[in-house]
Amino acid sequence: MTNRFTRAVATLVGLVLTGSGLAVAGAAPATADFEVDCPRGYFCGWTGDDADGTMWKTNKSVADLGRWADDIHSYANHKDAEACLYGERNYDRSSYLWSVERAPSGEGLAMYGENTRVIRSIKFVQDPHECDVSDYPSWAASPTSGTPDFGDMDGDTRPDVVSRDRAGRLWFSPGSGHAGRIIGTGGWNAMSALTRHGDFSRDGREDVIAREAATGKLWLYPGTSTGALGARKLIGTGGWNGMRGITALGDLTGDGRPDLVAAEKSTGRLYLYPGTSTGGLGARKLIGTGGWN
Repeated sequence: MTNRFTRAVATLVGLVLTGSGLAVAGAAPATADFEVDCPRGYFCGWTGDDADGTMWKTNKSVADLGRWADDIHSYANHKDAEACLYGERNYDRSSYLWSVERAPSGEGLAMYGENTRVIRSIKFVQDPHECDVSDYPSWAASPTSGTPDFGDMDGDTRPDVVSRDRAGRLWFSPGSGHAGRIIGTGGWNAMSALTRHGDFSRDGREDVIAREAATGKLWLYPGTSTGALGARKLIGTGGWNGMRGITALGDLTGDGRPDLVAAEKSTGRLYLYPGTSTGGLGARKLIGTGGWN
């Protein structure tokens, strides 16, 4: 496969913002997708400015590029991951330079750019925010009572936050203010609805409910004492793709069990799905005759 690079991809260093009087030193070089000799699944660097000269490549994060730190003058990312470039060793976030997008879907395409900076370490991540922060922002909340309560997933009496990132991972941010952590390593983009608030499994811990887009099934993911999730349980065998606004709102029926509400797309009707003593859902009840779309 031959290179198809041109010098038209310019290096942007010391870019001046017109009319603002501000200069952005060391702005990220412009990148574009080109067909390259860099093998699929690798990040490649060259000693030349046009992907020529000697090539260096890696398919995993490198904490210290050694002598190559000063020798990479053009690069291409052919991995299915974002490449974070740092001016210091060991992925020092204070020296973060820029990220290079993951490779496009084309067979030989990769994100290409030129470089005039020293690159001492490279880290591959699924979401570019991870280049310069350790994890998702922390969340802090005051205790709500002396016992685990609404919104509390780890049993410390503080409400917690669960979020999904663009890479399809699920994050847990404890109300204690400590750093967030991953509780679902991938695949959560296959879920077209996520909701929580309530202990459906009746074990004293809050749970997560998700709808699987491909099947329309509804799954219960029981909470644990650490904020993580246990093995999922099927609570809706199908048809849930016909519903919108699936939301867990707590106990609406007054029986001490959390319930679910959802609007039917075809009719605009609002239905209540009562929680049961076994962690499932009972027969639905119409609570809104129309207009809920």
